[in-house]
Amino acid sequence: MRLNQDSCRRLVLLLALAAFTAFAGLAEAAPWRFAVLGDQRDSNGHWGVNKLVMQSMVNDIETRGVSLALVGGDQIYGQHGAPPPPGQASLPVMYRHWREAMGALLPICYPVRGNHETAGEIYNPNPYYWLNCVVRFLPQIPRNGPRGEK
Repeated sequence: MRLNQDSCRRLVLLLALAAFTAFAGLAEAAPWRFAVLGDQRDSNGHWGVNKLVMQSMVNDIETRGVSLALVGGDQIYGQHGAPPPPGQASLPVMYRHWREAMGALLPICYPVRGNHETAGEIYNPNPYYWLNCVVRFLPQIPRNGPRGEK
């Protein structure tokens, strides 16, 4: 039996459809969840972060089986003077409070430095506090940025 060109096309399409249907389940990715957080700062810099709200968010996120937490800027209040005004925590203290409040999410979080984190760095030639108070504690963060921003 000899197949003409149309019959060959139909057969190829039929076999491709059968293969696609048979192997479609193998190509599916395992389900996963992520969370996005941001603006975790307090309103006056006394503590640096809104601890109560953060702890509530972290507790809720933990119960949802999240694999990745993207953390937008403004994790901390930042520092708008050197030295900080009376009653305002220093940047290292604010960052420590942030790390403590993030708790169990810290190993799965990928934060981005925002304007409030950057505000305290204007007195340094590079993001010294960001690198030493955040990046150093998060080995999962890629070190592939531009010079001075690894």
